Amino acid sequence: MKKMVEVEYVGVKDLSDIMCAAKSVMELGHYVSVSFSNYERTKPLVSVIIRRKDIAEEYDFCFYESSDWNDEYSIQQMNECKSILYNILAQED
Repeated sequence: MKKMVEVEYVGVKDLSDIMCAAKSVMELGHYVSVSFSNYERTKPLVSVIIRRKDIAEEYDFCFYESSDWNDEYSIQQMNECKSILYNILAQED
């Protein structure tokens, strides 16, 4: 019997999902800023700012794109960011 182990990390697919969701959220009139930087020339730093149009609420996320599954903070930030974007989209339906 084979066992599967799921490893979570911040990868290109995650960044693509965030970019697609961010575009959809912007089309609904919300403010979203996504930026990538390479300050230390190691792993790309991803910064996402989300401002909702209907309430004065702002979300600010920073995390590293990384295949390092031990980077729990970046994984947590990425998951929270995706969750906020998806929640906004679900509320608008």
